[in-house]
Parts: sequence; structure tokens; C-alpha cells
Amino acid sequence: MTQKAAGYYWISPELYDQDTKIIVQKRKLLEAHCKQKDLVFLDLSVDLALVKNPLERPELKQLLMQLQPGEFLLVESMLDLGRRFNDVYSILKLFRDGLVKGGFISIREEIFLESKNCPPLFLDILPRIPQLKPHHRVRVMPTERTRSELSRNNGGACPYGYQINAVSNEYECLPEEAKVVVKIFRERAAGRSLRQIALGLTHAGVQTKRGGRWQANTIKTILENIFYTGSYQTHFKLFENHHAPIIDRELYYRVNHSDSFDDIAL
Repeated sequence: MTQKAAGYYWISPELYDQDTKIIVQKRKLLEAHCKQKDLVFLDLSVDLALVKNPLERPELKQLLMQLQPGEFLLVESMLDLGRRFNDVYSILKLFRDGLVKGGFISIREEIFLESKNCPPLFLDILPRIPQLKPHHRVRVMPTERTRSELSRNNGGACPYGYQINAVSNEYECLPEEAKVVVKIFRERAAGRSLRQIALGLTHAGVQTKRGGRWQANTIKTILENIFYTGSYQTHFKLFENHHAPIIDRELYYRVNHSDSFDDIAL
């Protein structure tokens, strides 16, 4: 039976102005892969980053419904499924649970899933998801640049727990705020809800960066931010050892593994 592949690409907001060029390049790459692997390339579906729930993206939703046995959802990289780990997990979970008839292929991470091999492979591939394991990301900054050069602030808001050194213009930890960040991650790992953590900090008199009250969404933003592991991430590049970490990656992994993470009541 001839196997087929339907390409997919989620395009992030910062790339909207380059979307036409990127989509053309993406289609050529996926077509070339299909030719190499003797797959029939169906088409490339593209979603803009307008829907929070990845399973409600119109193009992806339609694509997953139409996949048949012997057909695959094809992406160049897991990064093309979304920015967050939960985006990828939510989509792969459909394949694991047998809710999608076809299979899944990610070229860069060398992931190949079919209904017959998905359950045993699923746990094995989780550590290879780049949104969780940033050292698997491509285009890491060249090593010849010094840590000092990479650690300088290039503008934008400074995350809670850090400040910009007035002399070096580098990120440095604020000890008291860093303790709060660690507390947030540990309480979440222990099973406390986002609202419970926010209420606890507010009742303890802890203020946010702007001196306000803690909200569940504020807690969620901190928990999803890989910056606290010492890495600075853009859509295409990862700056490893960019600044002093507040938490380790293992804790970040444990906290962000849940497929129901978007529910602020949990």
C-alpha cells in the first residue's frame, strides 16, 4: 500500500512578516523528504498562532480528522507543532490513545509513530521533545562567543527573580525573588493548583514584580518559562548557559509534563 504524508506547520507571531517565504521553504523540504522515503506528499497545512488550544487550530483539527491508516502527519521538527511542551504533548497523546487513524513523523527528531508502535515508544520519545529538552534544539549559538557576551540583556521585560546589572547589563538573580520562584515550582510539583499557589503568596504578603497581587496566570507564566533553567529561548535559537539558573531542568520537566496544564484551576 502506498503511504502518504500530509505536512503541517504552526507559524509563530514573530514570523508573520516572513510567512510566505518560510512556507515555500517548508513545503520544499517536506516534499524532498517524502521523495527520499517513497511517500506521497499530499499538501502542507499552515496554522497561525491565534488559538491557545492546539487541538482547536482549524487546519490541524481538520488534518487530524482526515488522516487514514497509511497516512502520516509530517513536520520538519516538533517545534512546528507549537512553542510549548503541552502543545506537542496534546497532539502526540491523540496518536498514543488511538484517536487518530494515521501516524506521525518528525524529521529532525527522527520520530516515527504508528498505531502499532505508539504505546511502547511514547514514553521513550518524550525526552526528545525540544520544548522540554533544549539541548536538542538546533542553531545553538556558536561556542566561540563568551558567556558574558551571550548573557547581556537585549531588551524586553526582566523575569521575576532576576534584575539587570547596571554595570555589566547581564541578568543576575535576586535572592529573595529567586526563593519565591523555587517555592512556586516545588509547590506545583507537589500538586498544588495555580490558584492555591497564588493565594498562598498573596496571603504571605509576597508582591509581584510590579508590586501587585499574584494571579493564577502569573504563576502559570513563571512555571512555563524555561528562562529559569538558565536558558534563553527564541523560536529558532537557544542560548544555553545564558545566565544563572534558579531551578534545574529536571524540576522544570516534572512541572511541565501535565497534559492539563492549561487549566489554571489544576
